[in-house]
Amino acid sequence: MEQFYKLAKNLALVAFLILLLFSVVSCEDSFTPINPISLVPLLEVSIEGGPFVREELVAITNPVDAIVSYQWFIGTDEWGEYEEIPGATTNKYKVLENQEGSFFRVRAIGKEEFIGSLVSSPIGPIEQPNYYKLRIFLQSIDGESYDKHSEHYNEKIDAKIGSEIVATYEDIRGFIPNRDHPDRIESGVVTWLNRLLIILYYDREVYTVTFNSNGGTEVSPIEGVMYENGISKPADDPKKLGYDFVKWYSDAEFKKEWVFENSKVIEDTTLYARWTARGDTPYSVEHHLKDIGNDNYTIVEDDTESITGFTAQNTKAKANNYTGFTAQEIIQEPIAPDGSTIIKVYYDRNVYDLTYSITGDFFQEEEYGVETYEFEAEVKAIETPSETGYTFIGWNDV
Repeated sequence: MEQFYKLAKNLALVAFLILLLFSVVSCEDSFTPINPISLVPLLEVSIEGGPFVREELVAITNPVDAIVSYQWFIGTDEWGEYEEIPGATTNKYKVLENQEGSFFRVRAIGKEEFIGSLVSSPIGPIEQPNYYKLRIFLQSIDGESYDKHSEHYNEKIDAKIGSEIVATYEDIRGFIPNRDHPDRIESGVVTWLNRLLIILYYDREVYTVTFNSNGGTEVSPIEGVMYENGISKPADDPKKLGYDFVKWYSDAEFKKEWVFENSKVIEDTTLYARWTARGDTPYSVEHHLKDIGNDNYTIVEDDTESITGFTAQNTKAKANNYTGFTAQEIIQEPIAPDGSTIIKVYYDRNVYDLTYSITGDFFQEEEYGVETYEFEAEVKAIETPSETGYTFIGWNDV
């Protein structure tokens, strides 16, 4: 049989050379084509596909776009006699269950501009499949049913015939094995009569969403949220004195906004409230004047001011102008959200020197005495000057 195929191959090559010879004619020192059709020889034919029953074998030619006719052959000896398979005349052939142990070859005969007749190398022997199938179902997003796993549905896994298979539940993010599902098949033996099918079910993980209101009123957590599900926005926004609520974020730095219409829960999640300071938070400014002769200060009730500003920002208190007083440095403070901030501005009395001078034609003395007084303090005369033969008349305001 092998000699037959070698002979067929050699005859095809001889035919090709003869056709090539007659496709040109000699004209002095040059050749002129007389046939406009370019003939293309078949270079190779091979078989792809696993040598298993119920698998499909595919004939591949070189060139791949060659126009050919096919005939499949079957034999029991790799290099022995082969028989034609009736009706197997396309580039594909599906191996039958009763063809276990057989070998296959395919012949390709060129058509139109493709010339040659080639026979492939044998493929075989055909064996029973040595794998089982794995089907994984994942709980649907509504929790009411199960969907096929896109990567692990009818997945073929190598295994020897007769081997016992016990399923291993792999980690799938967001899912946990449902070991109680009534339709699960977790184990079995690989046989050639009945394909072993392992069927596993996974339920979605359940998570809790908590709300960190960052000092605002409490918002109750949402429990029992299944993996990849969304959540509804809380019915009421949190409240915080001196602030307006902005939005919820999934990070404490407020870089990732939580969009309730689109965002999905994929783990235990904490949402953080973002606030903006109100600009109408009140605070008070009091003005206190120093008493005369001691270190106490008395408030000027009628001059107390009620001012507004942004919560947590510093106050902007200003000093008033009081005759005879100088304001101390004002210490500004952050505005408390409850309006309790009071800024007290203290004013010290100005201090003046009262100089006594003796003038006239006799006993002149520019600084007879100097006394220091606070603004509005009562002036007390100093010791009366005296000179023999003269009478002191009094002090005059110059």
